[in-house]
Amino acid sequence: MLKNIFKRGGKLMMAAAMASVVALPLMGSEAEAARGNTQGVFQNALSGADIPYTIDDNNNIHLELGEVTIYVVINNAENVVRVWGWIPTNLPRSRWSNAYAICNELNTNRSEKFWLDSDGDIRCQWAFDTDDIAISPAVAIAAVSRVYGNLNEVKKLFSN
Repeated sequence: MLKNIFKRGGKLMMAAAMASVVALPLMGSEAEAARGNTQGVFQNALSGADIPYTIDDNNNIHLELGEVTIYVVINNAENVVRVWGWIPTNLPRSRWSNAYAICNELNTNRSEKFWLDSDGDIRCQWAFDTDDIAISPAVAIAAVSRVYGNLNEVKKLFSN
């Protein structure tokens, strides 16, 4: 089920989802109410797609999708949503310099940010501004699928 959802979460879905965000500019208290419900939109979208999640002690959305761990961190005060996660690589330290080079190359060409953490896991983050817009369920699913897909894609690059 998850594979089918995330396969549909490719570039076409992201383009459609982002178009729906751009089409929903809001003003004043309407904007405040919409931004304040971003957490609910993510939760409803994930539930509707049968993607299991939990809420951690900091009110962040936490997903365990196979070997991928993803967090959705919504900062209403700064009007930013950060979707980030990691996947283990089991890379020996002797290959870390090559992994750093791959991350650096990806970081020059993509809006997502990639890095290797102190355990050698690949991390990916995509952040977007929610100032004066309401997040749609399509954007919520696309954001999670974007990070999920990137982590799996980059792990394959590291294994070559």
